Amino acid sequence: STQSTWVITALRLVDYDDILDELELYSLVALAAYYAKNWGACSKAFIRLEALEPRPADDASDGSTGIDGAGDSVLNPQVDQMMQSVLTFNKAGKQNASAKQAEEEMAALRSKFQDLAMKIFVRHPPDHTQQPKGTCPNCPAAVLEWASQCHQCNATLHPCIVTGRTITTNSYYTCRVCKHRAYDHEIYRFKNCPLCHSPIQ
Repeated sequence: STQSTWVITALRLVDYDDILDELELYSLVALAAYYAKNWGACSKAFIRLEALEPRPADDASDGSTGIDGAGDSVLNPQVDQMMQSVLTFNKAGKQNASAKQAEEEMAALRSKFQDLAMKIFVRHPPDHTQQPKGTCPNCPAAVLEWASQCHQCNATLHPCIVTGRTITTNSYYTCRVCKHRAYDHEIYRFKNCPLCHSPIQ
C-alpha cells in the first residue's frame, strides 16, 4: 500500500542518521508509521524522539512537512500539530545561542512527545512482531523490508529504487548507468530509471 511505502522510505533514511537531522528524521518515521498504522515502527521512533538531546544552534535545519491520511479523528490533529512543533523548534534553533535555552526547549518538546506517545499507544499497543518481512536471497533468514544487511549472513541487501523495499530475489533489473536495482515487476511501468532518469533498456 502507499502508506507502507511511506514507512519503508522513511526507515531507509535511518541508515543516514549520522548525517540527517535526527529530530526531523524520527519525526518523519513516527508520522509515516502513524498513518500507516505500523504501531511497532511508530513506537520505536517515539522512543528515539524522547531520548534526543539538543543540538548546537548552527546544526538546526529548516524544512516543512504535511501529510493527508485517514486515521483517528481525535489523534490526527494532535499528531500533525506535534510535527509542526518539530519544524518550529528547528527554525527557532537557528537563533538560539543559549545552550540552557536549547535544553529547556528540547525538554519541553520531549515532554510533548511522551504525552502524545501515551495517547497513541494506549489506544494502539505496538506489536513489534508484525513487521513486514522477506527472506534473505543468500540464506534462509527473515529480513525486514527496509533492511540494508542480513543479520545472519551479513550479506548486503539492496533496495528497490521503485518501492524502497529490500530486494529478496535473485531476479531484478539493474540500471546500466547508476547500477541501482529494482524488482522486475515494478520497473516495467517506467521508461526511465526512477533514480538517474536514464532510459531503461
